Amino acid sequence: GKKALLDFDGSGGDIDALTDGLLLMRYAFGLRGEMLTKDAISPNSTRTTEEISAYMRTILDEESEFRKYVDLDNDGTVDALTDGLLLMRYAFGLRNSMLSKDSTAPDSSLAAEFGAGTRDLGVELGKKIEMLGQLAFEITPAGDGYDIDLDTAYNIETGLKTEYNLGDHNS
Repeated sequence: GKKALLDFDGSGGDIDALTDGLLLMRYAFGLRGEMLTKDAISPNSTRTTEEISAYMRTILDEESEFRKYVDLDNDGTVDALTDGLLLMRYAFGLRNSMLSKDSTAPDSSLAAEFGAGTRDLGVELGKKIEMLGQLAFEITPAGDGYDIDLDTAYNIETGLKTEYNLGDHNS
């Protein structure tokens, strides 16, 4: 079905700090199984602990083609204290410099371009996360992971096809 890429528990709706943000932080810290999902799944979740683990593995493992989209600060890695923190802060409503302060890696290309901890960097990070939160893709279970069709995106609220530019991927 159609889900946002960052909707790790499959609950639908907006990105949530205490589910999606916490799941990203825990996964990036290396937690798996029950340690990953305990008290971090929405009551509206459509995925089990095993399905959440498989989905996150599909998106976040080193060889994943989707990992770069969750590298929110564009430093080449998905890290709990940068990308996980950014997702949580955004979902809690922090914006501009409150979003970007002390939340990017030293080798972040976005921080180099806009200035670490600056309002401009926070605006750019906010735009990226907002776009990722508004796009839905066809995400279907496949083997021990998931197939994600990035060729067609849908507006998460209307369900209508939409154009997007996500790094090197456009529709």
